[in-house]
Amino acid sequence: MEFTQRIDGLIGEEKYIKMLETKDLSRLLVVSDSHGETPALKSIIKNFGKTCDALIFCGDGLCDIARILNNYNLDEELKNSIPHVIALVRGNCDPSSYPVTKEFFITAPDSQALKVNGQNIMIFHGHKEGVKYGINALDFAKRDENCKTFFYGHTHVARELHKGDFTFINPGSCSYPRSGQPPSFAIATVGKTFISTSFIKINYESADKRFSTWQPF
Repeated sequence: MEFTQRIDGLIGEEKYIKMLETKDLSRLLVVSDSHGETPALKSIIKNFGKTCDALIFCGDGLCDIARILNNYNLDEELKNSIPHVIALVRGNCDPSSYPVTKEFFITAPDSQALKVNGQNIMIFHGHKEGVKYGINALDFAKRDENCKTFFYGHTHVARELHKGDFTFINPGSCSYPRSGQPPSFAIATVGKTFISTSFIKINYESADKRFSTWQPF
């Protein structure tokens, strides 16, 4: 499996990106704010990536994505688990690009559009939109009037918010959570007419029960 990056920022072979656009049902592995904790991100991918069609990374940890892409061919379990499509954005702690190899740099746009099963999804980190101070649905809607679902990060607080026709999903931070939450990420199941989100918390002190579903408060 080879990863290349398109001009619009999506990473993956064209055939898998096209398949994602028209499937009847897809699963998205949504992660954010790993902040250099590559083993944490790698563990999530190894345990959940195999059953997901795409990895959505909401920023602040571009280096972790690059390290995984650099090493996945040396780790058979990781190689067989990493989703075929990766959509990522730049966080406030990320550079605009990061080397995977001497020849291959990945670039991280400020926002990333993704079509899944006919539904338009937009990905932001959120620092430029001031998400720490609240979410104005109209500000997001101005980016793409056909988009109703937005994934974002930055706050390190897992949350699913519905405002009118719009849905905003933050998976939390897989490494440095805030507001008393555990480290977490999310899996979004996308159908033709719906998106269902499951949040998963991480207990790094337990090998037997490291991952479990939970509902953010």
